[in-house]
Amino acid sequence: MSSIFLGTARVRQLAFSKPIRLLCGVLNITFHSENTLLREFHRNFVPRLLKNNDFTFNSNIIKEGQESIRLSYGSKDHFINLNFYQFPHQILQRILDIDNYERERNDSQTAN
Repeated sequence: MSSIFLGTARVRQLAFSKPIRLLCGVLNITFHSENTLLREFHRNFVPRLLKNNDFTFNSNIIKEGQESIRLSYGSKDHFINLNFYQFPHQILQRILDIDNYERERNDSQTAN
């Protein structure tokens, strides 16, 4: 569990159960039941992400097919390549990075 504290301030906030607001409208997770990485992410982080956020969450356990995490921001979707991650907190960090990117993009469009 100590590896969780290696991330940014938002990851630490989430670890200490402080609310994290996400801009995404939909979060879809599709995974095989034997995938330990995504099972741990689903068990340890999804409940905290759902708390204080009003996005739609879908979780699908599959026997065959490609595993994925998809974040939807209006008409733009982001897919996370799961081959890059070994620990659940790394997936969380990537979700927060994507959300920060979308937040900055949204702020810059609003300013113009």
